Amino acid sequence: MKIKVNITNAQTKSKIPVGTKLLIRKACTATLVEENFPDNAEVEVTFVDDEQIKEYNPDLVVVLGDMLDDGEAGAYNKEYVLDTVGTMFETLEQYWAYIPGNNDGIAHGTSADVTAYLS
Repeated sequence: MKIKVNITNAQTKSKIPVGTKLLIRKACTATLVEENFPDNAEVEVTFVDDEQIKEYNPDLVVVLGDMLDDGEAGAYNKEYVLDTVGTMFETLEQYWAYIPGNNDGIAHGTSADVTAYLS
């Protein structure tokens, strides 16, 4: 199986951390391999801002864990951030999914805390 992951940064409002593209490529590849995807695959990933979401009109927006975080579990109010992101997608009438990262626990908790909060 051949997997190609194309990543485009179409926005200029936020700096994309170094290594993020590598992690996305690895995550896409690992998912397809784990799910026993039988064919070659080409995955398109585009970083966009909220205005571009309207323009692109994607089927699904995936918000990656730790993208909402500064790297410390108790650093700021994650519930507020998640509410803000959720409200933005509701306003845009956009389907979205959140994949919590290892630093997304609430006040030194775990990513399960964030997942429970979103449920």
